[in-house]
Amino acid sequence: MKPYAVELVEHGSEIGLFIELLSNGFWDDQLKFERIAQAKPGRVTFSFDGIGSVHNLIRGRENFFDKTTGCIQTLTKARSDKRQRFEILLKTVVMRQNLDELSKIAKYAAFNHLEVFYQPVEQNYNTSEDPAWFEKSDTWPRNTERAVAAIEELIRLKHAGLPIANSLNQLKAMIPYFQDPARWRLATQAHSAHERLPLCSALTSLEIQADGGVSVCSRVRPIGNVKEKPIRQIWESRPRLWEEGCCLGKSSIPQN
Repeated sequence: MKPYAVELVEHGSEIGLFIELLSNGFWDDQLKFERIAQAKPGRVTFSFDGIGSVHNLIRGRENFFDKTTGCIQTLTKARSDKRQRFEILLKTVVMRQNLDELSKIAKYAAFNHLEVFYQPVEQNYNTSEDPAWFEKSDTWPRNTERAVAAIEELIRLKHAGLPIANSLNQLKAMIPYFQDPARWRLATQAHSAHERLPLCSALTSLEIQADGGVSVCSRVRPIGNVKEKPIRQIWESRPRLWEEGCCLGKSSIPQN
C-alpha cells in the first residue's frame, strides 16, 4: 500500500537485513515484482484467503483472486529467471468464510511450488481490547466441529507432505482455541499457544511504528519514540514485563 515499498525492500536488503514483504497481491504494475525479485528479499508473503470467489469475497473486491495469482506468477517467474532463492509464502487466516478452502489452498501451494502458513483469526490489531470479540465477529467460526475438522484435515495433509509451513504443534494448538476461545485467546494472540514454555514478547520483540513509537508488546503502550531517544537506549531501559506480570501468566497455555 506504500508507494515506496519496492525502494524499502531494496534498501533493507542492501544493508544486510532479512526483509519480508507482506503483499495483498493487488498491484497492477507487474514490473514492481520483477524489481522485488532483483532486490533479493528474504521472503515475500501474500495474503491468500481462498480460491476464486472466496478470496474475492473476503478481500471485498471483484477480480482480486486473478490479480493476486497473477502477481504470484510474475514473482515466481522472476525468481526463477534471476536465479534467486527467497521464499514465496501464502498466508491464510482461518475464519468462518474459508473453512472449506483450507485444504484447497494447500494443494494450490503444492502445485505452484509455494508454501502456505495458516493463522487462526484473532481480534483485529490496533483495536480496543475486547475479551469477548469473537462473540460479535462475523469472521469467527460458529460451527466448532467444522472448524476442528478443517484443522484436522490440514494436519493430515502436513503428514502427507504438502508444503504447510506451520509446525504440527502450531496446527494442533488451533483446535483448543476454536473450541474454547476465551481460554486460549491471549496465548493465541501472542502466537505462543503452541509453545511448551510461553515467551513474553518483551524479551525478543521490537516494533517501530510510523510515528516513531516503539512497542515490545501489543497489549502495552509504546515504551518510547526513536525521534526522542536512540533505539538502543529504549531497548535497554524497557520495562521488564516478563517479571512484572506478563499477560501470558494470566492465561493457560496448552501443553503439547
